[in-house]
Amino acid sequence: MVPSLYFGGIYLLFVTIFKNVFLGLCLLVFLLPQANIYYKIHSYPYGWMLIDFFLLAICLGVITQNKQSPRSGNEKWIIGVIVFSYFSTWISSANFDLPLPISQSSQILIDWKNYTRTFLLYFFVLRIAKDNEKRKILLLLIAFAIFIMALKAFRNFNGGAAFNWDKRYGGPFESCGLGANHFGAFMAAYSVALLVIGWFESNKYRKCLFISAAFLSLHPIFFAYSRGAYLGYAAALVFFGIVRMRILLVLILVVALSWQVLLPASVVDRITMTKTQEGQLENSAQGRLKLWGQAFTLFNESPVIGIGYGGFAESLKDTQTIMSAGQKLTDTHGFFIRVLCEQGFIGLTLLLLVFGKAFSSGLLLYRKGVVLYKDCKDPFYMTLGLGFSGVVLSLIASNLFGDRFSYIQSGCYFWVLWGLVDSCNISLRNSGNSTLQNDLKYDGKHGWINKVLYP
Repeated sequence: MVPSLYFGGIYLLFVTIFKNVFLGLCLLVFLLPQANIYYKIHSYPYGWMLIDFFLLAICLGVITQNKQSPRSGNEKWIIGVIVFSYFSTWISSANFDLPLPISQSSQILIDWKNYTRTFLLYFFVLRIAKDNEKRKILLLLIAFAIFIMALKAFRNFNGGAAFNWDKRYGGPFESCGLGANHFGAFMAAYSVALLVIGWFESNKYRKCLFISAAFLSLHPIFFAYSRGAYLGYAAALVFFGIVRMRILLVLILVVALSWQVLLPASVVDRITMTKTQEGQLENSAQGRLKLWGQAFTLFNESPVIGIGYGGFAESLKDTQTIMSAGQKLTDTHGFFIRVLCEQGFIGLTLLLLVFGKAFSSGLLLYRKGVVLYKDCKDPFYMTLGLGFSGVVLSLIASNLFGDRFSYIQSGCYFWVLWGLVDSCNISLRNSGNSTLQNDLKYDGKHGWINKVLYP
């Protein structure tokens, strides 16, 4: 398979540029979280640049094949994050006497490029997936990739009778140096969206795929032993229960009352180990609090623009090492705290605006989709919008305790799904549907939507 992927990928690069850019996008969507597959071609000539080559090929394909689309209105916020974070690399270069971020000699520039290249997926999907056929294909590829990862976890990993630090499931993310916390948060965020999409799906084959992927994902979510992932999964379920699926609230209540009986023993151990028997915080929690304290100290030095992109890790090189479970820590273990420390109030505000706009995009599509579901019984728009809104809430929760967003393997589907959601919003905005237009005016015709989502 590895030679086939390598040589077939080279051929597909030219197809993507000159003939069918959608095929290149499909390959990326399927492969991006499965680092265990494409990392195996790194030993081939330029194999380590496969992802960057496909991003470039898709960009060229969009140009050569004249793929354009109306603007969603959210592009300016995403570009704002890209521009300010690059400006922040100059700040860190000045503060820590690093090479200027204009060449490959700057590690800060490389890290920034790896962070912001993921954002391109939003623009690509917006310009390529303009019809429901393409949108559903991309959604099926996401579900299939998650199903494969979850099935492999179910077949090959056993969490054991008790929690063990050395026995946590990181899945395909381990191949690229990410850990179980990243993989658990990834599966929690996107599998719960597949659950709500599959719940209303009318096609039995697609329904089977979505529901199977969602339920199989519980295994790697449990045995990644990530409390941030547990919180993210619960946040999305509560949201779905409040907005649309009341039965989920009953399920959550049952689990909340009897979780120590229903959940695997090792998962119960992990949840209850925040404090030791003496009432002290365990090492992981202690290390995180120390890091947060250090981050806020640095933030106070430059609260408006921060100390610079990547500056937190640089600052620890000359300070006393912060240890947790025998490991040196160089990250804040809280993505929003790191952005606040490194990019100040401006950087954090821009990032929160991106999350807020993404959430409102999902809600808008859900609200429009409810109207269409009543008219023509097509749940696609409704479930995609609702599912993506849950993804945003799940990622916000899990990123409170670590960086589950800036790596392309863990953050890719956020941008793909947001692109799909805004692509659907653009299509519906231009459709001229009179029922939708009335609903958008809040005229009371659809009072249930107004009362619950827009009180």
